[in-house]
Amino acid sequence: MSNIAVFLPRSLNGGEVTAVCLLIVAGLGIMLVQGGEKIQKVVDSKSRVKDVPEATLVDFLFAIVLFVFKMISKIPMSTTWCFVGLLAGREIAFAIRKIGDSTFKNSFKMSAKDLSAVILGFVISLIVGVGANSVVRDGFFN
Repeated sequence: MSNIAVFLPRSLNGGEVTAVCLLIVAGLGIMLVQGGEKIQKVVDSKSRVKDVPEATLVDFLFAIVLFVFKMISKIPMSTTWCFVGLLAGREIAFAIRKIGDSTFKNSFKMSAKDLSAVILGFVISLIVGVGANSVVRDGFFN
């Protein structure tokens, strides 16, 4: 939803704001009704997710990367891409070091699946952005 909101025009009338808010609330409501099952399945598919020190290390690295891109670098960084990259690197590192049950091939497949989901979300947000914002549409097609 945040990726979609980025592409919306900077000034919206009351009806547009209402439509965007209803869309976001509906999406969150669907996730709430499902109990977060789909997201939990993705989390549980990762190796050793219940290990607090390792989870803390991933969170710490995530914070460092975001801090660097926020304060030092001029290159914008998406939190989604950063987090998926950290998780993929962690899974592949576990496979290389033979920690856990996952093989290198399985870790690579899992990372590719996560990457494809992120790319699909990005493509959907671009489509919505092109449809909703004339400035994005003009920039995209010109």
